Amino acid sequence: MLRYRLFAYFIVLIFIFSNLIFAQSGHHWIDDQTNTLTRSQVDRLNSRIDDLLKENGSYVFVSVFNRVPSGQRMEVFAKKLLTNKNRQAQLDNHGVLIAVFLQDRRLRIQTDAKVRGRVTDRFAAEVIEHHMAGPFQQGKYYGGISSGLARISDRLRNKTPPLRRSFSSDQRRSLQYMGLILLLLLITIFTTILLPSRNRTYSSQGEDDLGGFWGGFSGDSDDSGDDFDGGGASGSW
Repeated sequence: MLRYRLFAYFIVLIFIFSNLIFAQSGHHWIDDQTNTLTRSQVDRLNSRIDDLLKENGSYVFVSVFNRVPSGQRMEVFAKKLLTNKNRQAQLDNHGVLIAVFLQDRRLRIQTDAKVRGRVTDRFAAEVIEHHMAGPFQQGKYYGGISSGLARISDRLRNKTPPLRRSFSSDQRRSLQYMGLILLLLLITIFTTILLPSRNRTYSSQGEDDLGGFWGGFSGDSDDSGDDFDGGGASGSW
């Protein structure tokens, strides 16, 4: 009888150690500290990210918390978290982090520098607004994470065209007001320039002395998203 018991204990120990070895092989992309996701949901997300890594070396971490740690800004916390996860997994900064804070009702998509040219800050903001915030508002956290992951994965595979921006009725009304103001401003400027005026002054080269007005504008647009520290976007629901 004792031999059978020892044999049974031996089988149990083998089973436990085999599970530990299996668990340590590969990467664990999902860190749900709130137990919001089921085991099967976590497995499905992990499998999709494993496939992405095998295809082109890119990857996505997903972390779910209750709150942003006290005294920390969400953006700084997410940036440090992605850096630590890269280091622990011995990966080379080709990743994206989706960080969700349930009780704060906030989320952050953080990108590494090497993928920010594809997953730009604007694209990350659109993913939050159009694919994640809606399901989160309905309490469908897996659905929101899955949808955001699909969109980001497609972009990392270079399969996703830029999202077309849609505007609410309030946003369209605001744009109409801004357009009207801009139109009136342009009419005022061109009226001032074109209509004859006795008080108009000219420079020595015979041109209107308008340098003080036009010289106040300068353009330095940088929408490439190419930043050494990476980037991302934040949102709420």
